[in-house]
Amino acid sequence: EQVMKICRNKVKAFNLPLKIVDAEFQFDRNKLTLFFQSDRRIDFREFVRDLFGLYKMRIWMEQVVDCQDKNKPGSTNKDSGKKRSRGKKKDSSNNTRKI
Repeated sequence: EQVMKICRNKVKAFNLPLKIVDAEFQFDRNKLTLFFQSDRRIDFREFVRDLFGLYKMRIWMEQVVDCQDKNKPGSTNKDSGKKRSRGKKKDSSNNTRKI
C-alpha cells in the first residue's frame, strides 16, 4: 500500500498519463514491478530513474490492458480476437506416387 501511494504521487509529480494498478516486490526484494494502464505510449524513463534512486532496486513497468479496451484500435494487446490463417491445408489423399 505504501509503495502504491508513493508511486501514484510520483506519477502526478511527473505529469504522466497513466494509472498505477498494482505494485509487487520480487521475493528477494531485488525488483519492483509496477502494473499500469495507459491508452498510449509513454516515456517514463525519468520516472523509473527517480524510483530507482528511492528504492535502490530494479524497476519493471508492465502495462496491463483492460478487457474492455483490448479490442480498441491501437491497443497493445497482440491477440485482438482475429483468427489467424495458418496456410493451406495439405491434401493427404494426393501424397501417393506412382512408379
